[in-house]
Amino acid sequence: MNTLFLDRDGVINKRIIDGYVTSPEEFIFLPKVKEAIKIFRSYFKYIFIITNQQGIDKGLFTHKDLKAVHDHMLKNIIESGGKIDSIYYCSDLESSNSYFRKPQKGMAEMILLDYPDVELDKTIMVGDFISDLKFAENVGIKSVYLSNFENIPKEVYLYTNQIYNNLYEYALALEQKKNI
Repeated sequence: MNTLFLDRDGVINKRIIDGYVTSPEEFIFLPKVKEAIKIFRSYFKYIFIITNQQGIDKGLFTHKDLKAVHDHMLKNIIESGGKIDSIYYCSDLESSNSYFRKPQKGMAEMILLDYPDVELDKTIMVGDFISDLKFAENVGIKSVYLSNFENIPKEVYLYTNQIYNNLYEYALALEQKKNI
């Protein structure tokens, strides 16, 4: 594979239900995520985080606050032997129907402008929301759904048959060349 797109909240860090990660102190890595990202470095040329962050346009935190969260996250990933090539986010409100908000494909097009050697036919999107899977479909790439040990909505099966409990489980399956 060439490229891995990762959602952030619920995939890399603990999602704050009905809220937002607004500071580094609120950013809590999910178990074994850093180990998973280290494993991915052996399989993917590029790893990008693609995340909707409408809390900014809601006035709950700033772009500077988000940068502090992402700097903290990247520092920890690098210290664990992993690497993220770049982070793309959209702060537009869900109600705006922005072309750059997942599930629309604007962030993928931004990546292609910045990294023209990304091969979409060799790209996978990993997410924990239907919008992540719809994004993958809109871009024309494969997808992986993380259930986070919760009930899987039936709609998920319309978009993917690759379902894992967490990012580390997917990384181990990749190492074992199962179902990928």
